[in-house]
Amino acid sequence: MSFLKISSVRIGEAARKRKIRSGDILLAIDGYMFTQDTKELKKKFEDKSQAPWLLTFKRGELVFDVFFDEALKSDFDITTVEETEDATAALKKHKYAAWQDYKTYEVYRDIYKKAEIVEVTQDPVAGYVPPIWMLQNKLYYPFASVMIIYGITFVSSIWLCLLAVVLVGVYTHRAQISLKRSYCLFDEKFLWFVTAVPSELSVVEKIMILDPDTKCKHKLDKKEGSPEPKLTKVLPQPADYLT
Repeated sequence: MSFLKISSVRIGEAARKRKIRSGDILLAIDGYMFTQDTKELKKKFEDKSQAPWLLTFKRGELVFDVFFDEALKSDFDITTVEETEDATAALKKHKYAAWQDYKTYEVYRDIYKKAEIVEVTQDPVAGYVPPIWMLQNKLYYPFASVMIIYGITFVSSIWLCLLAVVLVGVYTHRAQISLKRSYCLFDEKFLWFVTAVPSELSVVEKIMILDPDTKCKHKLDKKEGSPEPKLTKVLPQPADYLT
C-alpha cells in the first residue's frame, strides 16, 4: 500500500491554482483513503455529478482539505514505506466536519508574512448594501470610490443616484470575490495557501502549523440563522475504518 505524492516534474493547472505543492501527499477523496494508482484516480473524476470533491492532502505535519471541481491532473511519485506509515497515521487523526459546513478560504501573504484570509463564498450583503459590505471586508478604497459616485450622482439627479445604486449593487454582487482577491494583490499580498474548512479560525490553526511566523488577524464566526441544508455527501471519519 502506498499513496500518490505530487511530483516536482509537473503540477497540473487545477492543483497549481489551489497552491498544491510538490511533495504534497494525496491521502483521501471525500473522506475515503486513496491508495490506488493514477488510472483509478482519473476514474474518480469521471462522474461530474459528484463534483465538487473534497481532497485531503498532507504537507509536512499539516493535513488539510481542498475542494476540486475538476480533475486532479499531475505527475506523481509513490510514497516510501515510512511516508506511507506517517500518512496513514495522520489521516487516522484527521477529523471531518459535515459536508455542508465546509467553505473555501484563500490565504494571501506578503513578503513580511502578513496574511489576509479571503472566504470564497457569495455574500448577499454585497449586492444589497455595497458600502457596508466593503467596510466589513476592509475594502476602504472601493468604499471611498462608491461613496464619491453616490455623492456626485445625488447632487446631479436623484434618479441618476438611484440608477448608480442599482448598478453598483449588481456589479458588487457579481464581482465580490474578485474584488477581495484584487484588493489583496493591490496590498502586495499573493496567494499562498488554499483550504476548505468550516470556519476562519480553523484556517488560522492550519496557517500556524504551516508557518508559525505568519501574522494574521482573524474573527470568530458570527452566529447566523440555520441555512437550508444542502447535504450532497456524507464524509466518513478515517478513524472508524482505519483500525
